[in-house]
Amino acid sequence: MADVVGDSQDRHVPGVLGGNSAGGDGLFGQGGMSGRGVIGVSSGHTAVEGTTSSGIAIYGGVDAGARGRGVVGVSGSRTAIEGNSTSGDAVYGVSKSGIGVHGKGGHLGGYFEGNVQITGDLSIQGVSIQAWLQRIITLEKLIDNLLTRLQILNEKNQTPPKKNRGASCIMDYDPEAPPSDAVVGVKVHGGGFYADKVVTVMQVARPQNGQDSQFANTKADSSGGYLVRRSVLKNFPKQPVELYAIGSMSGITSNTAGMNI
Repeated sequence: MADVVGDSQDRHVPGVLGGNSAGGDGLFGQGGMSGRGVIGVSSGHTAVEGTTSSGIAIYGGVDAGARGRGVVGVSGSRTAIEGNSTSGDAVYGVSKSGIGVHGKGGHLGGYFEGNVQITGDLSIQGVSIQAWLQRIITLEKLIDNLLTRLQILNEKNQTPPKKNRGASCIMDYDPEAPPSDAVVGVKVHGGGFYADKVVTVMQVARPQNGQDSQFANTKADSSGGYLVRRSVLKNFPKQPVELYAIGSMSGITSNTAGMNI
């Protein structure tokens, strides 16, 4: 039989009350080598509750050098230890030389709902996240270089159309161009190039210039055709203007078309 037994018939009045008006402990429990200092049991409510205004509600401490644990929570299917706060840290773990928070689970070691901020380094399987990011960046560069090489090889392996037969260049007056005394609207079109590739229209150099110049840049459609509309300055007297088209990547070259402008 217990040395002290308390019972209350009023749910608002405790069965046993301990107080200390001098500022010391109100209730002290000490167990033997294998006993427990304080036991709280409840079938449907809080077994042990601690409340404070500015101090620590429940404190579990272990003497320096001892191997016990400060606070242990055990549950079969619900939360073993729970922290809840309106504006502060719900759970705060600090260790001088060990791990602040250690989680180990059969499914997940840790689960976060919301954003996660890390002020130090993050390691994955012993490798820093910065090293992982650098590996990913290097791998992306290698993939880009490989794709570029594959594209060049594919274009080289394709059989280009025969010059002046598959690739063509036709030069006409543009009927949609507005009338002008200074310029002439021309329409340059043709086909025989690789689909969706850049086609450059070049202007044949006059004898005194010695080097062909770029007239226009465009992109072949899905069937390898192209169309360019441009304005050309009028010459007095008229002089020949000669153009040809060339595939920028493939090097496929069309015939030369011209007219006096």
